[in-house]
Amino acid sequence: MKFRKIFSALLFAAALITPSVSTAAQPEAIPDGVQILKKGTTYDVNKAPGHLVVIDFNATWCGPCRRFSPIFEEAAEKYKGQVEFISVDIDQHQPLARNLGITSVPTLLFIRADGKIYSWVGFLPQEDFFKAIDQLKDNKSVTK
Repeated sequence: MKFRKIFSALLFAAALITPSVSTAAQPEAIPDGVQILKKGTTYDVNKAPGHLVVIDFNATWCGPCRRFSPIFEEAAEKYKGQVEFISVDIDQHQPLARNLGITSVPTLLFIRADGKIYSWVGFLPQEDFFKAIDQLKDNKSVTK
């Protein structure tokens, strides 16, 4: 039920959404495969990409987010061409975060190719993150 609410919120937000890759200077180099949403833009979830999409909702002031960032970037390089990775700073995208019910960071949304959504709130260790990606990119459910 919660996943359906999140998906509905994603669809609701889609009217304002356009995919974007930031060309603004970032504090660290962003690896190929990670999209950074520029302030004022969001992501179109109405388009069925046919592949797994992982959205990381984060904040620059968040310690666990900063710890997770290198894991997210490594995954983007490892799964380049197979999985789409999007980083969303909630301070720059407050309306989107609010519409999706994002109240804690880091929060990860995994959108499978078939549209089913999974979420994770809090820091996710690399081994568990990669395991979830491996399972979800093949449209399987996440198992422990």
